[in-house]
Amino acid sequence: MKSNTTRKVISIVLAILMIFLGIWLIMSLFPQRQTTPTYLEFLEQVEKGEIEAVYFEGNYTMRVLTTESVEKGASLDRFPSYYTYALNIPSRTQTTADIQAAVEAARNSGNEALANYQVYVTYDNPSQGSMWDYLF
Repeated sequence: MKSNTTRKVISIVLAILMIFLGIWLIMSLFPQRQTTPTYLEFLEQVEKGEIEAVYFEGNYTMRVLTTESVEKGASLDRFPSYYTYALNIPSRTQTTADIQAAVEAARNSGNEALANYQVYVTYDNPSQGSMWDYLF
């Protein structure tokens, strides 16, 4: 009788260990994403020369590709499908003007490496994929 109870306890302990091992394995396959910077932090990154490209998706969302991601192997050929983070923005026109001002600030910072700095900016059609496309 005692060996039967011992086997059950060992089976339960092994099952629990296997469940925790499975959870740990799944979590290691899907690493946590870095936190998304705020709009002002994004503009600071532009001024430091840390942004490679931006893609305006609609009027209030922007995908961002950082220089760090490019150095790790990301490419402009796969952008905007693969990007570092997405950011909510006030509007396309205001953000475009803010990016231009931040790029100018970077160029005028006195840092030789940023003298020819530029950010690759692309836009989508904000009405693309609207409900009218589905009706007609």
